[in-house]
Amino acid sequence: MENMHCRYMRPADLQSIQDLLRQNGLPIEGIERNQSTFLVLEKKGRVVGCGGVELLGSSGLLRSLAVTEQERSRGYGRQLVEQLFAVSSLHAIDDLFLLTIDKMGFFEKNGFSPIPRSEAPQQVRATELCTVHCCGTPTAMKKSMHAQPLHFAKETLRLQKQKDLPGVEMWAVALEKTMLTCFTVEANVSSPEHSHESEQITMVLSGSLYFSMAGKVSRVGEGEVIAIPANLPHAVHTREEPARAVDAWSPVMEKYR
Repeated sequence: MENMHCRYMRPADLQSIQDLLRQNGLPIEGIERNQSTFLVLEKKGRVVGCGGVELLGSSGLLRSLAVTEQERSRGYGRQLVEQLFAVSSLHAIDDLFLLTIDKMGFFEKNGFSPIPRSEAPQQVRATELCTVHCCGTPTAMKKSMHAQPLHFAKETLRLQKQKDLPGVEMWAVALEKTMLTCFTVEANVSSPEHSHESEQITMVLSGSLYFSMAGKVSRVGEGEVIAIPANLPHAVHTREEPARAVDAWSPVMEKYR
């Protein structure tokens, strides 16, 4: 994928995306509402592909998949679909649905199966794309997001602010029994003492984290690891410098999904 860059859309991309969708005979409604889960393929500063996922609870609607005519048959559509699978996983989507007029073969190669439209959840059938389609009679398709490998390009692993943890941003990737999170923590941030069913292994990538437990404080510096058993009360804080760390959890920490 030489000179090709996959990233989340920006507001300035909207016109280019709409033009590309019109060229492919696809609806443009609702793109602004789904910017946080909409990807573009960029080549030399130009949008040459796009696609998004409309979040509908534990279901998602894959939509607006398009590649410019000049860039077709080079695997770019498949690249977009693979990263949209990753985006769906980041948002805890269990089943992904779509509508297609003439690309059923392409989507079958990417794990989708045709279904009667009546089998799609009500929130999927109520979307604009399902109630008003631009032309023809589209085929509904479904893909389960479980039991398959997922590749997360670094551009899809976007840090998000945590409402209950001021000064902390994170992303989380989860399978059924295991989770990996990445945190950035500002300087002089503290979390209160807590415990959880999940075992936790933390590796500090930069800065230092200070863990208080069992009556003592342990400084975990860059390149160091701390392993915390299940249900052990602990607190963590930073001091004069920010920190970045990754955590492995088992079972999954549902609060971070």
